Amino acid sequence: MKHQHIYSADPKVSIQHASLVCPNSSAAASSSSSSSSSSSSFSCSLALNSIDRSHYTISLQTLHFFAPSPSFPPPAISASLRAALQRLLDTPHYHFLAGRLTINYDSQTMEVDCNGAGLGFVVASSDLSLRQFISGDDLVSSNPAFSHLLLNGIECFEDDDPLCVLQVTSFSCGSVVMGLAVNHALFDGAGLKMFLENLASQAPSVGDDGKPPPPLPIIPHNDRTLLSARSPPQVSFSHPERKPLTGREQHPVRSVFDFRPEYVDARTFTLSANDIRSLKERARGSTNPTKFNVVAAHVWRCKALSKGAVVDNNSERESMVLYAVDVRSRTDPPLPENYSGNAVLHGYASAQCRELEEEGAFAGIVDRVYGGQVRMRGEYVRSLIDWSEVEKDGYPEAETLISSWWRLGFEKVEYPWGRPRYSGPLRGAWVEVILLTPEIDGGDGVNVLIALTPEEMGKFHSLFYHYLSSSTSQSSITL
Repeated sequence: MKHQHIYSADPKVSIQHASLVCPNSSAAASSSSSSSSSSSSFSCSLALNSIDRSHYTISLQTLHFFAPSPSFPPPAISASLRAALQRLLDTPHYHFLAGRLTINYDSQTMEVDCNGAGLGFVVASSDLSLRQFISGDDLVSSNPAFSHLLLNGIECFEDDDPLCVLQVTSFSCGSVVMGLAVNHALFDGAGLKMFLENLASQAPSVGDDGKPPPPLPIIPHNDRTLLSARSPPQVSFSHPERKPLTGREQHPVRSVFDFRPEYVDARTFTLSANDIRSLKERARGSTNPTKFNVVAAHVWRCKALSKGAVVDNNSERESMVLYAVDVRSRTDPPLPENYSGNAVLHGYASAQCRELEEEGAFAGIVDRVYGGQVRMRGEYVRSLIDWSEVEKDGYPEAETLISSWWRLGFEKVEYPWGRPRYSGPLRGAWVEVILLTPEIDGGDGVNVLIALTPEEMGKFHSLFYHYLSSSTSQSSITL
């Protein structure tokens, strides 16, 4: 283990130490001698498919808030998490987390060099209580203070760029926050949930020192070739949800994942369980009015129509929304449930804004969202993967991307010191990305995190509550 002693310039959080946790040499040797075709191990590299490679510039950054535990003080939690990381790296299943991204010049593709360089582990503390630190009780909304719970730790390794960094921050009240950053090329949300379940299982309880680690509850299937493009690629569908780069663009291309400083108005809207029941009632007649479908339809509708604050003739504009669809069960044959790589593609729905604004249109909007999920199976999935292989520099083409985190279940992971009070993304002002996160403390509602220009935010706020109103006026509102 390599140590760096670094102290934060920020008075709220002091970094006590930062270190690289590396696999033991015996574990590295075991992994290097294993077959690369195995689902649970590989040799000195992990090949990435086109879906993985399209995410390598994105970091999955999450925060996990834990209430004080009388039997597990913060130093014990830090020691337990570090031991859990070591145990995971010492298995062939997670040895790649200690590697680094590289280019295989023979195949001209990106892969993980499983060189055992290490993942980052940071211990930090604050003299403030958690409530003082965040200036209140809101663990969900964007808060500039949250960056100190992870980004400070990442900066400790800026000259090395590990694929995974975990920061444990303790507060004077006994609360602990676990910040985790993982390169998105390694996992999607479901793969990250598997990692968290395994991490929690390997975290020793107080007094368990010397006991052998238990078996992993989930053995990850790491073979990324299951979602590799066909040879040769066969693009059998048009894919309006993706746009190729032609090299002739006259203006910089902006992806939905880009950062825009003008999107300075970030807010959280909450849909209660009663709100969601009301949306389902309004979607009566829809083919499949599930919780996700009605929430996505409501949010897309409000987001598309909020453009009316800054765009003339918004009613005639075409709006497209993207949303994540897990294809593990949608390929032929289906992927293993424990497939750990990126298996999420973007479903889409589109409509003219005038089709979205009518009061009686909600069931049809829900059906459009559902139709994008129905489309995403079998040959369409393979065609989209092949398109991504052909158009290596393609990017998501839509005005809105809805990213649902509430169904991932991060907050349900059971650690020796208890479940998190809340687990969610470390939010930045992404362009047009709307995050759906679980209600705090296990409620059945949904939080909607959105960043817009101030003009659009005012319109979004009005529309959000207008369409939730118990009145059922059939007149449309002015856009």
